[in-house]
Amino acid sequence: TDSTTKVAESASTFFERPVDVTMFSDYLKYVKVPMDVSTVVNNIEAGLYVYAEDFECEVNLIFKNCEAYNIPKGNRHMVRLAKYC
Repeated sequence: TDSTTKVAESASTFFERPVDVTMFSDYLKYVKVPMDVSTVVNNIEAGLYVYAEDFECEVNLIFKNCEAYNIPKGNRHMVRLAKYC
């Protein structure tokens, strides 16, 4: 495993499961449509993506949500970390 893969593996942990809104109680104030990797995988397995663009849109939503929640809170390190996923 190279150094980029190691960064990507640890960075992706934050995006694998839905955000715990009991831990981040203000999350839904910033994010209107939550999305995470496990939901995308479930949608693939359920055959919900008709077009590649549907898949792409939901994957991009993960990162847009990261920006929507973290930038206003000054957590730019989380946004930078997302680039390694």
